[in-house]
Amino acid sequence: MPIDPELLEVLACVESKRPLLYVPADGDQPEALLCQESRLRYSFDPEGGFPVLLIDEAVRIDDEAEFQALLARAKSA
Repeated sequence: MPIDPELLEVLACVESKRPLLYVPADGDQPEALLCQESRLRYSFDPEGGFPVLLIDEAVRIDDEAEFQALLARAKSA
């Protein structure tokens, strides 16, 4: 389920304080939020559907191919 655009406007990366990109679900890949600057991927709570913006729960994407694939999904949303 896509995130409300108004909510996305006010969300920011916990580490960099930069805006987040919405990454839609794709097959077995769940939806996420992505920060281009810090390369952190934030997941959504599976029960409530809200973004989990905790630094301890975020995943840093070090693999360039994976990061580019997430960016491509975000830009297609």
